Amino acid sequence: TSPLDANVHCMLGELYLTIGGKENLKLARKHLAQSLELEPTNLRALYGIVSAAETYLQLVEKSQLSSNSGKKKKAHDQQFDEEDVEMAKALYNYGVGKLSNSYKGTFMSSLLDMVLESEE
Repeated sequence: TSPLDANVHCMLGELYLTIGGKENLKLARKHLAQSLELEPTNLRALYGIVSAAETYLQLVEKSQLSSNSGKKKKAHDQQFDEEDVEMAKALYNYGVGKLSNSYKGTFMSSLLDMVLESEE
């Protein structure tokens, strides 16, 4: 396998996404972004990067809700860097935009909209 193989980076990203957790989601984003750098039309990597970014943002939201509910923080509670949060938002928007453009004018466009709305 080559470090320049977009499919390998895509598979690694999907594996990290499947495992989940803050650090694994950041690694998933990294590998999925590398896959897109090598092969910009890789729809699987686009879906993956949208999913990884959305899942990361859900973790951030969950963390904020638990801290606002008055629960005592434990030492192992996750802290989220604002730069990482902004990156996740940017990658989500990038992926959604690219996917929308890919399916524009096809019957798949409305299906894509339904899938993306169900994730929100």
